Amino acid sequence: MSKFEKINQKINLPDNIDTIDKQKEEIQNRIEIMSEDFNLENIPVDNECRMLMEAYKNTYASEELIRDLKYIEEKEKLYANRVGMGVEEWKKSKNKRDGERFEQLKTIIFNRNFKDPNIIAVRASEYDDYKNGIDNIIVNKKTGQVICAFDEITDDTKSRRYKEKEEKIKEINENGGATLKYGLTFEDSSDGPKPVLKEIKKVSIFILSLSRRELYEEIKNFEKSGKREKDLFANKFGKQAIEQLRNLPSYVSQELKEQWMHCF
Repeated sequence: MSKFEKINQKINLPDNIDTIDKQKEEIQNRIEIMSEDFNLENIPVDNECRMLMEAYKNTYASEELIRDLKYIEEKEKLYANRVGMGVEEWKKSKNKRDGERFEQLKTIIFNRNFKDPNIIAVRASEYDDYKNGIDNIIVNKKTGQVICAFDEITDDTKSRRYKEKEEKIKEINENGGATLKYGLTFEDSSDGPKPVLKEIKKVSIFILSLSRRELYEEIKNFEKSGKREKDLFANKFGKQAIEQLRNLPSYVSQELKEQWMHCF
């Protein structure tokens, strides 16, 4: 057994890594196409489907935007220093990590499988990711309601990391929910739902997880089986979300809970 094969076995990854790399490129292409579609609806996202902070210039003073962008820079410096990298090198490595691919994958799968076409998933701004631990925002374009937000973890639900994150999210929800500074909602207009960019408070957070083995299997099979994708959406993501939904605090409206139940 080669050194590479031993490493793969140790971290529980598939051997056909070339196929995985090609599929990662396809996921990247799909997320860029999805980003273009959102921008055509005047939903300001970058080519990674993240909310674009620069679009909030009519929401926040320029000084505040600069301060938040500086916060991101400082966080990135901190994370880069921890692993002995320069910031640009760290950013490049971050874009190749499992967590990044998981965020992209679930954003694509959500938007292709929600039962209600008015419900969309976008990725949170980098500020809300670093500051508030939010990866995705789920919004109903028809009602304007932010249904929930997601944090994700590439690990097993029995792992220590998962349990720690689960406790943290439980505490946030019990204390009124998360604040989404670079939030998205909608209002009616003659041309249909109009995006509104503003801060949104009391957002319920859910946690989604896939083990590394599961993630790589889904990447390997991306676009190969619609049935497999629907099964992942309904029986993996949906099951996790609905289980957590039952444990949400009483302040979360029944209407919002039902909207989320009906997504799957």
